[in-house]
Amino acid sequence: MSRRSLLGYSGTTAAGALLGAGTSAQAAADSDTATTDFPANTEFSGGSTLPDPVYSEGAGHVNLTFRLTCETSVAGSKVDPIDVANALNEFLATRGWPPITFYGTPAPAALN
Repeated sequence: MSRRSLLGYSGTTAAGALLGAGTSAQAAADSDTATTDFPANTEFSGGSTLPDPVYSEGAGHVNLTFRLTCETSVAGSKVDPIDVANALNEFLATRGWPPITFYGTPAPAALN
């Protein structure tokens, strides 16, 4: 299938991923996320869906929302929202959940 067919049919993101350009697109998205400056008292939220297990016990969904205020002048003791997001995802992984991408509002941008 030609690149032009892929672009016309499935959009640039899917076509790029199929053609191996998805890695550079993800890197660009990651760099945008890393440079987002969230204002104080930003609310972060996201959700994760547990896939259907092999046995018919059903799927699950979890939503998490948090705000973080950390004011300190002690070196090395600052807690950033990304620290909380990573800790929550580490905990969820111990329970078999896929990671959550948290989005900050009012600035609708991905945190992690």
